[in-house]
Amino acid sequence: MTLLEFHEFEGLVKKLVYNRQTVTLKQLQYVLGRKYEDFIDLVEETSLVRRVILSEPFLPDEKSANEESKGECVDVESLMLLGLLYCKDESL
Repeated sequence: MTLLEFHEFEGLVKKLVYNRQTVTLKQLQYVLGRKYEDFIDLVEETSLVRRVILSEPFLPDEKSANEESKGECVDVESLMLLGLLYCKDESL
């Protein structure tokens, strides 16, 4: 397992959101939760990381949410802000 740097985080998320403003929790689990130890808890329902990502500040507005994934959609802009705070940055 490796720790995730922000530029990697940004690239992984942007691959998921072509022409959309949201990403689903399942998508995040697939690209982040399997490989990066700082996001391994995404698959556990009671984990702090999962609860934060599914909390109100990360919920998309009604226009952005997909009908098939309501309830577990995450706003990409909010997710990028979390990445700035949460991921390591080797350039500093």
